[in-house]
Amino acid sequence: MGKKRRRASFVEAQDASATTNKGKGIELAVLAVSLIGVAISGLLTHFHQRLHAEPGWESFCAISPRVSCDTVLLSRYSTLGQVPISAFAFSLYLAVAVLAVLALRTRSSNISRSAMALIFLVGAATSLISAVLASVSAFLIRAFCPLCAGLYVVSVAILTLSFVFARHDGGALGFLRRQLSLWRTHSEWPLLAIFTLAFAFLITPMAFPPARKLGPHCGPLGTGLGDISQSPLRLVVYSDFQCSHCRDADHILRRLRDDSRLIVVHRQYPLDNACNPDLKNTFHLGSCLQARAAICAERLGYGQAYSDRLFDNSATAPAELVGLAKSVGMDERSFAGCLDSNESKQRLDEDLAAAAHDHVRATPPFVADERRYVGALDPDELACVLGRIP
Repeated sequence: MGKKRRRASFVEAQDASATTNKGKGIELAVLAVSLIGVAISGLLTHFHQRLHAEPGWESFCAISPRVSCDTVLLSRYSTLGQVPISAFAFSLYLAVAVLAVLALRTRSSNISRSAMALIFLVGAATSLISAVLASVSAFLIRAFCPLCAGLYVVSVAILTLSFVFARHDGGALGFLRRQLSLWRTHSEWPLLAIFTLAFAFLITPMAFPPARKLGPHCGPLGTGLGDISQSPLRLVVYSDFQCSHCRDADHILRRLRDDSRLIVVHRQYPLDNACNPDLKNTFHLGSCLQARAAICAERLGYGQAYSDRLFDNSATAPAELVGLAKSVGMDERSFAGCLDSNESKQRLDEDLAAAAHDHVRATPPFVADERRYVGALDPDELACVLGRIP
């Protein structure tokens, strides 16, 4: 009997050791995956900042018009409260990495299990968010971001690994119930969960610098303009209807159409080498036809209304562009005839020639009283400049 008991105890000890080793292996895998998430989300946050600070800059992830991290990062869906969503992801994956290190380093099984339970909850939340963001990318932005997809995989991997850990510890539901019961008597773990969320959603926005003071020159837009107090500001805007910076600038300028202090001249600069000789590659497929459509709408007296619709719509096919023209009240035959005419092509060539003269190489550049300004149009800078005109 004594030998049998010793043998049973030895087998149980071996099983416990194997389970512990398997658990440590899973924790190590979670740490590795979470660090990959930290790296990818950090890179995406860097790309986001550069894309918004340096219009025309491109990342290595801008592979084609439909496969491009830049397109997704420049969309209005890439931020939460003016902070890049990738920055929140960076904080969450960093928190998971810290929890994984805690689980690996501790000698207490309760601490290890609690850390993995928190990781399981974070993995479930980020996987759900990933599904939502993937749907937004596919159906609203209509572009695929390879690095974003990498983060989706990281989230699912964290959830899967923590689920496997829970399954080997009595099943996922039983594991979570035991941890919730433990947390009722050990309040430090709910506090740690709250700290994890606070780290992601409170500290992350604080990492971004506060809005700058414009100063007497009204920022870069106003620097070098000279005396504009006696005449309206003439602002030449070069646009591509698939450029998110251009769309943002258009939304700003829509509110100022009745302002007598500002004269806006719209010119076309499609980022498509089908018509733009300055480009080696096509960045926005179909933007040449969109530019000619806007020119035709202007000739037929519907320039502003049509441009507004075109910025807010993804129409690129001829039939879609004609349908959009009809929706604002244009005659379909007149518009379709103009779209195929030499006159619209000639006007586009004139805009591109003017862009070459103004040294335009990307969108959206602005020419303010003969002075070129490159960058996203800042509404505060523009308001400050217009404030200098009586």
